[in-house]
Amino acid sequence: PPNGSYFHIGPGTEYFNVYPLFETSAIYQGMRRDTRRRAMILARAAFTGAQRNGTIFWSSDISPTWNTLQRQIPTGLDVAASGIPYWTDDVGGFWSLPAVDHPVRKPLISPAGARANVGGDVDYPELYVRWFEYGVFLPILRTHGMRRFN
Repeated sequence: PPNGSYFHIGPGTEYFNVYPLFETSAIYQGMRRDTRRRAMILARAAFTGAQRNGTIFWSSDISPTWNTLQRQIPTGLDVAASGIPYWTDDVGGFWSLPAVDHPVRKPLISPAGARANVGGDVDYPELYVRWFEYGVFLPILRTHGMRRFN
């Protein structure tokens, strides 16, 4: 919120970071009105306590690069250390970046037929497989993205 804005509980400068907790709480309470169903919310913004609302968090729309995959591991550990048990990422990354955005690596897995899927990136098939190997150990396995053949 802009500086000086007020929520009913106090100034925005004190409470804007807790917004994800309020949002997931409101959605959860609305979903629980139907007692025949269980609530599950997939949210990209997190705050401690939101896990009580059946919320799964993910690292949002991330780039399909080796560096991004490497950063997912400590991110997931940090989320778990915060008391949030359900976290995931977009296996393989979300965006389809042009090949110029990727370092050149010798692929271990044949990229035949897969290059067009991710902007001509030669080593993407291997990145996707390695990311999948990591992803199967997350609480939620999720492949999602803007790849051509997603």
